[in-house]
Amino acid sequence: MADNPYATPQSALADSNEGQAWRQNRDVVIRREGGELPNCCIKCNGAVAVRKTTRLSYLNPWFYLLFFINILVLLIVGLIFQKSARVDIPLCDMHHRRNRRFVLVMWGLFWAAVLGMMAAGAAQKGELIGVILVLLLVLAIVAIGGRLVYARKIDKEFVWIRGAGPDYLARLPEFRG
Repeated sequence: MADNPYATPQSALADSNEGQAWRQNRDVVIRREGGELPNCCIKCNGAVAVRKTTRLSYLNPWFYLLFFINILVLLIVGLIFQKSARVDIPLCDMHHRRNRRFVLVMWGLFWAAVLGMMAAGAAQKGELIGVILVLLLVLAIVAIGGRLVYARKIDKEFVWIRGAGPDYLARLPEFRG
């Protein structure tokens, strides 16, 4: 059968993703069970070097109001009501290395904070407490900034993933669920 020069162009992604992933605004939507992301980097749409298995979890934002009642109540309710899904995130070599670097920096900051707390306790100096608090704040900022993707919503059937690049999203069909 001859190629039709008037046919709509098709990408290899369209064939590899048959009914598996969609986009909805800035989110990638996949099935919670058996859903698979297309085989190109989720950040830049480049060639995949590695697929990183990640556990995404979601808790309705209204539950965070429990923080003002008691943080222990928030932790217990969060553990009971959170929803999670395992997802294989496709990454190119550059974004995989960037993610590894963030993880190493995060662990370095964590251990620096732990050693700082031990030093502050041993020296009994209040000035070190302020430095440790700043270090913990920087650790939280790096942890949030260094995450690859996160779950915006998880229900019984689908997972909404935020953090994909615009080129990646542009290649996905619109979600009609």
